[in-house]
Amino acid sequence: RVILACRNMDAANEAVSKIVTKTDNQQVTAMKLDLASFASIRSFVQEFEKKEQQLHVLINNAAMLGPETRQLTEDGNEIQFQSNHLGPFLLTYLLLPLLRKSAPSRIVMLSSLAHKFVRQLDLENLNSEKNYHLFKIYCRTKLCNILFTRHLNDLLKGTKVTVNALNPGLVATHFMDSYYQRYKVKSMTLSLFKHLTFIVRNEDEGAQTVILVSVDPDLEDTSGKYFDNCMLQNPSSLALNSELARKLWNVSVDLCKLTTDEMSQI
Repeated sequence: RVILACRNMDAANEAVSKIVTKTDNQQVTAMKLDLASFASIRSFVQEFEKKEQQLHVLINNAAMLGPETRQLTEDGNEIQFQSNHLGPFLLTYLLLPLLRKSAPSRIVMLSSLAHKFVRQLDLENLNSEKNYHLFKIYCRTKLCNILFTRHLNDLLKGTKVTVNALNPGLVATHFMDSYYQRYKVKSMTLSLFKHLTFIVRNEDEGAQTVILVSVDPDLEDTSGKYFDNCMLQNPSSLALNSELARKLWNVSVDLCKLTTDEMSQI
């Protein structure tokens, strides 16, 4: 049974229809979720818990790049930082009771090789009040995904709930299309770039590491790790900083405005 949690329900329902047609699996549905809205996340979790008794795999896949100028969400956070880090952080946190109840279960965080471009993480500028740069923010959020994985793994030891991060690779999806259009890359250049298969992965290739980390029985007890190209890899040295991961966790709890009751469920 697969639930697609999506911001755009028209696109989500189209995807569901394609999956059902191709696989003949009728147990595929879509639910509304906007990671740029804490209210949407809380509403999704409440509805999900009413409908579903178990959750064995949570894949935090959604991400965004941009916009060109700094924009804030309704919650007062820079939109890319909230969509890529705070949103998945809050969603995962609120679903932890169900994940623990359903154990063995897995949490999968989609990061990026881009995390290695970050040399320093300023915890006092996570919302980019200073020096806004859309790609640098994207890189920081992908580092945050791994640091989140690292600290959550420490908190979940002994629960049979695992959490791992991965790099799906540079995948030729609409995510890439919007980036190149934003920077006015000529369509011919984009077309050529997409066919550089030694650099860019197609959608099937981009899914392989996600599938491996999500369902491979050999990884049932593997947690707190980083994968790329279906192999265990080392992230950047900054991503391995446990003290930084702990501090980011605490800042994220504050920014997500978790209640006392919610904080006690970990």
